[in-house]
Amino acid sequence: MLESGPQSFNIRPPGVIPCSSTPMQAVYRQLDNVAETDCNILLLGETGVGRRTLARRVHSRSPRSGGPFVVLSGLSIPGEEFESELFGPAREAFLGAGRHVPGMDDGAMSGTVLVEDVDRLSSDGQYLLMQCIEMSAVQRPGETEARRPGVRFVASAGPDFERRWTRAGFLDRLYYALSVVVIRVPPLRARAPDAIPLGRHFLSHFARRYGKLKLEFSEAALAALPNATWSGNIDELRSSVDRAVLLSGGRLVTLNDLGLGTEPAGKARAPRRTRPKTTQAEVEAALRTTHGNVTHAADLLGVNRRKLQRLIKQFGIDRKSV
Repeated sequence: MLESGPQSFNIRPPGVIPCSSTPMQAVYRQLDNVAETDCNILLLGETGVGRRTLARRVHSRSPRSGGPFVVLSGLSIPGEEFESELFGPAREAFLGAGRHVPGMDDGAMSGTVLVEDVDRLSSDGQYLLMQCIEMSAVQRPGETEARRPGVRFVASAGPDFERRWTRAGFLDRLYYALSVVVIRVPPLRARAPDAIPLGRHFLSHFARRYGKLKLEFSEAALAALPNATWSGNIDELRSSVDRAVLLSGGRLVTLNDLGLGTEPAGKARAPRRTRPKTTQAEVEAALRTTHGNVTHAADLLGVNRRKLQRLIKQFGIDRKSV
């Protein structure tokens, strides 16, 4: 699948998940340290933690950012079709083919390929991917001319892949080629405070989509977000907020709307507007996360743009150096 723009969570700039917890800041630092290199990256984490969004972060901050971002699924692409998905079939290889199917050679030669669920890739698919990584040139089905790849590979797999890849019969050469840099993405339950900025982000997004611009979480609903289990991680939180915005009949999204319980006795209340003072460290972390984008950093911190600009001036922060 060829992506021409940011996909996951509709976040701008691409690859930014609105989180400010220490575990996620560590993940961002790791990604940003290797983004401008050519090394392959293996992202390990549970389903729904935002692995595709993080892969887009790598792509957007690399020299290949002007090229395409191609997503291949080791789970959904049958082994016999993986070669065509990876390289793109030559039109002459298929009798009556009406169009040329874009593959790695048609665009991602200068871009990034994300292989999702690489641990579910068939044996044939593993071998073909290994060939592509190891060889100095690739050859499409139906063609005689070899082409030189300049592609960068990012792969994703479950959190226990490092422990079970040998037992699962995964090609050892492919594992070592993909795991030059291994980055472990923590589940949402391990960074529970991130549920609040994520929830607010999704609320704002879906409120705009459904024309309910004045919606906000009730005090009880907001307090419940970091305490919920979220076994489906960010995907589950996103779906819950989507449903809650649709179900909400007033100006507040309540515990009932989120399916997290029943509002306390009495009328649901909006959260109090008071908040602790924003520290210099928090401002710098938000600016690093958003690559210096003041608007998005303000969203992460829960302040307006003008307030953040005043804080940047007050703390003497140079946005180019954070």
